[in-house]
Amino acid sequence: MSTSVFYVAPLLCGALAGMAVPHRAVPGMRWFMLLMGILVVWTLGYAAEMAVPGLEGKVVAARVQYLAIAFVGIAWLAFTTEYSGLSWWTPRNLLFALVVPAATPLMVCGPTTSTGSSGPT
Repeated sequence: MSTSVFYVAPLLCGALAGMAVPHRAVPGMRWFMLLMGILVVWTLGYAAEMAVPGLEGKVVAARVQYLAIAFVGIAWLAFTTEYSGLSWWTPRNLLFALVVPAATPLMVCGPTTSTGSSGPT
């Protein structure tokens, strides 16, 4: 399979985010645009992982994916609750919800990783 197929998803997510810009006053659209941006990073990381031949490049691409994946759940929850009118997002709630995703970069790119390297490659 050609690796160019893997670049379709980021283009679609980017197009959806761009189409949402004129409607950003609708409840939840800002969260939707953020979610689509996160999905662009995730899918580009996956495309890079499939396209890069060496192990080092694949590890870097996988780390980029994990950084984006960590925030997908929060962005999805925020979008759906705000769009449905059930939004309970206050700065305090958002801070608590972001604790685990914010810790993910430390776990993924920290000094000790499962690949045996130290720090980002």
